[in-house]
Amino acid sequence: MEAFKAYKHSHFEAAMRCMDLALEALRINSDDPSSFARVAEDAAKFLESKDDRKRAMALYGEMANRFLKDGRWNA
Repeated sequence: MEAFKAYKHSHFEAAMRCMDLALEALRINSDDPSSFARVAEDAAKFLESKDDRKRAMALYGEMANRFLKDGRWNA
């Protein structure tokens, strides 16, 4: 996450590689959807600011699915 923050203003692709690594680590190591959501929300907002809405929507969808699967959110 810290590397993402360092790169996000100057190197889009490097920032996203760092963010992808952080998200992947959370996918593997965390059963808590809130932890994943905090990181994924930052990434999604960044993607939206760069007009990459497709990737942003995929992250929002993954966040929602994790909450649904965990039972913390009833649709």
